[in-house]
Parts: sequence; C-alpha cells; structure tokens
Amino acid sequence: MIQINQKSFIKLGFSTNTPHGNSDQVQLVIGDNNATLMLFPVSTFENFTKHEIVDTKQAIEVLFSIDAESKEEVDEIAKRAVKAGGTDAVLLI
Repeated sequence: MIQINQKSFIKLGFSTNTPHGNSDQVQLVIGDNNATLMLFPVSTFENFTKHEIVDTKQAIEVLFSIDAESKEEVDEIAKRAVKAGGTDAVLLI
C-alpha cells in the first residue's frame, strides 16, 4: 500500500525518499524548504503511536493544506489528484 501512495504523491509532483532502504516507509519532500511528511503502513504507525488508527471511512485522520499561487493552480492540483487515484470533492473556497 505504501508503494501505491508513493506513486500517487509522485504524480502530484512531490519528491520521495525511502529512508535507510526501508521499503515500508516513504518520505515525501514538500516545497522549496524541503519539509518532509512520512508515510507508514498502519502496523508501523500503530506501533509508533501506541494508539488505535481510525477507520478513514468513518473519521478524518489527517488534513493536508497545500499553498498555491492561484485558483487555476488549485484546480490543476485537484485534477492531478483525481488522475492519481484521489476522489473528486467539492472545494469550498
């Protein structure tokens, strides 16, 4: 599943690294300041947090906010997200 998520984020234009050759983790490199976001399998994340992971069909676990220069750029990012396997959502702007 991590490889599927990694491919989706690459299609959105993010750079990725696999830290320490560990194929069950992916580091996303975001923006000009090289901020990072880590993707883990559920089992690794549960072990790390010591908390139950929510059912994402019933609750929201994370929210991302990405800066854009214009509404047109937002629309283009949204189109790439759908092409990468995301779901189309109504944006409230």
